Amino acid sequence: METNDNQQKDSKMFITKNAEKNLRITAVWTTFYAILSFISVASLFFMGLFLILLGDFFPSELTDLSTHNFMFSSSKVLGIVYVLLAVITLFPAIFLLQYSIYTKRCLSNSNIATLEVAFNKMKSYWLYIGIVIIAMIVLAAIMPIIFILL
Repeated sequence: METNDNQQKDSKMFITKNAEKNLRITAVWTTFYAILSFISVASLFFMGLFLILLGDFFPSELTDLSTHNFMFSSSKVLGIVYVLLAVITLFPAIFLLQYSIYTKRCLSNSNIATLEVAFNKMKSYWLYIGIVIIAMIVLAAIMPIIFILL
């Protein structure tokens, strides 16, 4: 049993030139998408801050009117939602960027351990996305019930 474990630890994995080429292309595109994600995160965050602050700039006479009260308070709520969405979408962007960095590092150094770290980051990306999607489905199922009860 011990020799089998040692053989598995000493075994090396080799990738073909085509697989290496595909990893390089994937690393470039995930870097691009991670940068776009960071831009989206920043946009969501600053739009959320703008909406939160927007409610404070209206005169108190307008916020006292029953027809406008919801409109001005909802800008703050929407701003908070935007900031929360920015925080939620920040983590997948980080995982993608880390995947790209480790994949490029692995291919330049021919280090399979670095590729393992890269795949771990990609696994973390998909795990996080899966959890967020499950949470969104549950939230979508619960929200109508909450609105009916309110």
